Amino acid sequence: MDPSPSNYTQANRIQRRDADQLLEEYSKIIRWRNNGTETVLDIGCGPGDITIDFILPRIPKPFGKLVGVDILEKMIKHAKRLYERDNVHFQILDIENGDIDLFLKDYPEGFDHITSLYCLQWVRDQKKGMKNIYNLLKPGGDCLFTLPVKHAVYNIYDELAKIPRWNALMSSNCDFFASFINQDNVAEAMSEIFKLTGFRYYNVEIIDKRITYTGLDNILGFITAVNPIFANMETMEKTEYLKDYLKIAAELNVYREAENPSESEFGTPYQLAVAYAVK
Repeated sequence: MDPSPSNYTQANRIQRRDADQLLEEYSKIIRWRNNGTETVLDIGCGPGDITIDFILPRIPKPFGKLVGVDILEKMIKHAKRLYERDNVHFQILDIENGDIDLFLKDYPEGFDHITSLYCLQWVRDQKKGMKNIYNLLKPGGDCLFTLPVKHAVYNIYDELAKIPRWNALMSSNCDFFASFINQDNVAEAMSEIFKLTGFRYYNVEIIDKRITYTGLDNILGFITAVNPIFANMETMEKTEYLKDYLKIAAELNVYREAENPSESEFGTPYQLAVAYAVK
């Protein structure tokens, strides 16, 4: 996955809606220290807009530092240019395979709180990623995550993987996503990972939501902004891939093509996992 920051920002209104709603409800359970030195790490900050618009306003003021990290350099450059200030910083970090010890040299005491919104589904080795998160937290620190765990998009990827041309690029969801994606035991699987990691308290809830995009341009923007293989295709391949994608989406009753492209719709229920844990 390698979307441009501008394309991602234009297509992430559902993430923004969910982030705002979930933070409004669940940020109340975060164990804010209210000591003027709170440190917060946002994992998978992308272009930084959700970090600034929804996380920053909920941190008790004054605070110590808010740090957004992302695996993509172009996202961090964008976030730095638009949002960086005295106590708000953005850095590159791969939470699964990055050098956590090196990162902690800049923040030797770790963080009071960690958030991650719409990111951890991309962490294939969940045990490793969660251990890294655990090591970034101060003792008594807490974390709040949300990630889409059931979604028609995952079903579409599975069907695309049955087509030889696309199978070479993505043989299954497991090529890019956590193994529990689209499974029925997500809460149990995530809880077990929290337990094995050493968290002393954890809770995982599954929440039902619905997504609707109207207008072909908006639909294509959504499909391509967070697609794990699209950016690596040639132009002609991209056209054929989108045709196959929309064909499968229509067969799954997710996509309805209208005579007027601006009236076409992509809509489906989906499930979010919301997890809270204390070190």
